[in-house]
Parts: sequence; structure tokens; C-alpha cells
Amino acid sequence: MHRCSEAAKAVEELEDVYVVHHWDCDGIASAAIVFTRRESHGLRTRFEIPPIETYDRSVYRRLGIDARNTLVVLDYAVYPESGVVFDHHRADPVGEALICNPVLSGADEMSYPSTTTVLQRYVGTGRLDLVALGIVGDLGSRALRTEWRRIVEEGAEIAGVSVEELVRCANILNTCYVMLDSEIVSYAREVLIRNGIKGVIADGKLSGVVSDIEDELKSIVSSVSPELEDSKVIMFRVRSRFSIVSKVGRALAERYPNKIVVVVGHVEGKNIDRIYVRSTSTNLSKVLQHLKRAGVGKSVGGKDWVFSVLCASSQCEDELPIVLKALREC
Repeated sequence: MHRCSEAAKAVEELEDVYVVHHWDCDGIASAAIVFTRRESHGLRTRFEIPPIETYDRSVYRRLGIDARNTLVVLDYAVYPESGVVFDHHRADPVGEALICNPVLSGADEMSYPSTTTVLQRYVGTGRLDLVALGIVGDLGSRALRTEWRRIVEEGAEIAGVSVEELVRCANILNTCYVMLDSEIVSYAREVLIRNGIKGVIADGKLSGVVSDIEDELKSIVSSVSPELEDSKVIMFRVRSRFSIVSKVGRALAERYPNKIVVVVGHVEGKNIDRIYVRSTSTNLSKVLQHLKRAGVGKSVGGKDWVFSVLCASSQCEDELPIVLKALREC
């Protein structure tokens, strides 16, 4: 399960790979790390992004990647049966893939808060700016209150930006996928690779995307009211034309630090219903594993402090009672 040496060797020696990466900031930063590492060795790297909000293994067939080419999967918690994986989520390994995920071998999640930190430890990145970007992408400004603060500050200095600008870059990259547009995620990745963190911040196209999403986020967070609240859980429902539920959940978790925040989100016109759960005070790993074993919804994935259920039923009416019961019993 924990085959980091073999995985690292493969990344540095295979002549032609397809990198399949998650669509968020950590996934994009991880892809940039692997690309720059391989480019320095004259190796070919091509990219694919799974359809946004899709979490199932059939995605590898649908991407149409030639079986003769090796997959390198980054920060995407649905593992292929073969290839190379670098990740930090609580995922379910299958097949013969070379998986480097210290969390699956018992490491504490905060020891590896991003896939960029896994790459730093086992591949050796030479890009502390990108490592820091992945950390901030997953932890947000909370990273400055953890043992990772020094790395974040050093990464920002290397990039020639302030810590606040580093957080801004992470927010830009985390906003791209909310549009449910893989092309803008690919564009953001290329800007990061070619122009760095400063280039992402300065890019007009990316700034326009962020402006639209931030307006929607502010509107929702300022007006949303809890549908349910007890001593442990507080629950909200949101509707948007964007896949904004995770951003809403992050904001509400900061507002209610002593509660488990549950956000049921519906993307208008896309038939996407999702339950997003985040807590800053309660470890959710046992609930996550319970829901996975129970086969709740289309898919369940996450980490110790956050998880998401992609619902099979409209408005998550079948999944929500199960999730709430599990949270109250944890």
C-alpha cells in the first residue's frame, strides 16, 4: 500500500505518462510539481482532468487514455488498478497500482495536509513555493496556525509574494473548478507552470472567474440560515448555478468552529446534489469510514476533518438522514 520509493522512481524514469489530477488547488500544484520535475529530466508529461464532481473508477476508461501509457494520479481519491498514485486522502486501494499515501499507512493527516507535501517528502520537489501553495489550498489561512507555517512563509518568499498573496493564489485555483469547466482548470494549471504564483494572481481571465464566484459566495453566506441545529450539528441548504457547496462549507465552518457543519448543495441545471461536511473541532474519520462501508450515495470521500457525499437521490433525501445519524453518534 505504501510504495513511495517505487512510485517516486517511476515518476522520475518513465518516458511518457498521463497525469490525472484533482481539479482543486492542491491537485493543480501537485501536477505542476510533477511536470517541472519530469521536464528537468527531458520526460514527456500529458495531462487529463476527471470530469468535475465525478468520483468513480470508470473515469479512467472514459478519459480514453491508452493502456500502454502509465497513469500518474495526483490528489484524486479514486485509484486506478494500475499506475502510480500520490495522495493524502482516506481512499480505497485496488489492483496493483504503486500507491504513495502515508495516511493509509497510519500517518496523521496533519503530517501530510496536502498531496504536495507527500511529493515533497518522497519525490523531492525543489519547489517549496508549490508545496506551500498546496498546503494553503487545502488548509486555507488555518495553515498559519499549524506547524506548517514556516513552510508556507518560506514558500511565499521563494515565489516573491506575501503570505496573503499566496493565499489569494490558492483561492483563485480553488475557485476555477466551481465553474464545472475542466478547460479553465487546465488553463490555470498552465499559467501556474509557465508563469508561477505571481502569474496566476495577475492573470485577467482567472481574476474574472474568481470575481463571479466570490460575488455568489458572499451572497449565499450572508443570507443562508440553518435548517437544523442541535448541540453537535448545524445544517444548511444551498442552491447555485455553480458547484459552490465546498466553499460555502469552508466559510460556515469558520463561523461555527464548535459545530459539525453540514451543507446540502444543489447545482441548478446539472443534476448534482452533494452533502459537504466539515469540522474544525471533531475528527470525522470514523464517520467517513462508516459511510463508505455502508455504500451511501454514489460516492463518499474525504479526510479526517472534511468529507463529501455525492448523492444518488434528489436533494439527498435518502442520504441525509444516514449522514446526520452517523454524525450525531460519532
